[in-house]
Amino acid sequence: MSFNSAVYLEKKLVDTTMFWDCDNDKFIMPEVSNGQPQLHSERSMPRDKHWSPYTYNNQLYMLYSIDPLRIMFCDRKAKCRFVQNNADNKYKFDDLRDSLRGGTPTINYAKNYYITIAHSTQFKKGTYYKRYYGINLVVLRINSESDHQIVYLSAPIQFHKKLMNSIPLVRYKFIDDPFVFPVSLVNESLDSLVIGGHINDHSSYLLRLTGIKSLMNKVMSQQISMKGPVNMLLQNLTRQFASQVSGYEFMT
Repeated sequence: MSFNSAVYLEKKLVDTTMFWDCDNDKFIMPEVSNGQPQLHSERSMPRDKHWSPYTYNNQLYMLYSIDPLRIMFCDRKAKCRFVQNNADNKYKFDDLRDSLRGGTPTINYAKNYYITIAHSTQFKKGTYYKRYYGINLVVLRINSESDHQIVYLSAPIQFHKKLMNSIPLVRYKFIDDPFVFPVSLVNESLDSLVIGGHINDHSSYLLRLTGIKSLMNKVMSQQISMKGPVNMLLQNLTRQFASQVSGYEFMT
């Protein structure tokens, strides 16, 4: 199992991804042999989280980041390495720019197409870092172990206002708008997904998303460039989508 936790490393608190070995009942911090750029940021508490796990050829992989697209392979001892890294050498994670992040595990839909529900964190202009959260459906196509592409990004998924407004906002100093945070995903049928998560950091829910079959048929029938989207295109689209839905302007 994978999850994120705040832990002390060399007397410094970091918020990072951890594994739990269920068979041996022990925690393991993954080791990344060829770079772990987000952990070594210049923040008061460095963060390296929101990895999205999936299996391919019966092996464990991590959708480490969506844009730029970075894919890791991890063995059973939690030794990990990047098998695809589309980030350039100067890239550094930035809270304001890199709003689209992992959420649920990535699950196989059909053939070599995988689905994940990502989350986005925007910061409103004219406020002291007031956040606006959204969730987006993302489709990943796997051509080979070292060749992945994002082939679809949805606009923010909307939920009924009556439900959203019925749940208290816990972090009201930082958040004005009700939100869903996705953490799990079940492929219920070819036309239905069940998203597990919480609303407003307060209550856990299962939310059913239907109409997937027609969407995925369109996605899988498209003649899509083998190069995939250029870096930061999906981040910019996510911010634009969120602005159109909410009416807010966001910091970049």
